[in-house]
Amino acid sequence: MKQVWFFTVDKVGKPRGGYNNNSYDDENNNYIPVRKEQLNYRYEVQKMIGEGGQGLVLQCRDHKTKTLVAVKMLSLPLW
Repeated sequence: MKQVWFFTVDKVGKPRGGYNNNSYDDENNNYIPVRKEQLNYRYEVQKMIGEGGQGLVLQCRDHKTKTLVAVKMLSLPLW
């Protein structure tokens, strides 16, 4: 990673109550979104705006472009 656009430690290490992926995912292997969480040091989760068979769609703030974007979080495969 060459650039970091945003960084926070507000929610680091707090349990989510999930079932899979170190409690980050629910029982259906979908990511559990947390408002204000940072994704890849660039996107800040605002809210969930959709859900489907392959995962979730989140509204996020892009700190690089200063715009709102949609980020699709795919479900983890069931092994």
